[in-house]
Amino acid sequence: MIHAARLRIARLLRAIEPWYHWGETSVLRINTHRRDFADESEGPGWQFEIQWFGFHLGITVGRTPPAASPAVIQSRIAWRERDAANQHREFAL
Repeated sequence: MIHAARLRIARLLRAIEPWYHWGETSVLRINTHRRDFADESEGPGWQFEIQWFGFHLGITVGRTPPAASPAVIQSRIAWRERDAANQHREFAL
């Protein structure tokens, strides 16, 4: 009986143990204006997350990446158009 009680307590303690995660991540610039996200930029950041009793708390810290220049935006749009044309050509074969 004492052994069964110890097993139940051990199982309960494992059930209430929080899940957590931390490490490096990417931070996105959130003031993009284009619907295709060609003007988004990202940079390095750090994150910490914890889940416990059904609650999830996540904190991400990082510097705001610089805005993408018009030349970078145009090159991304051109690359996406070329990529879409290549995929269309592959499926047409």
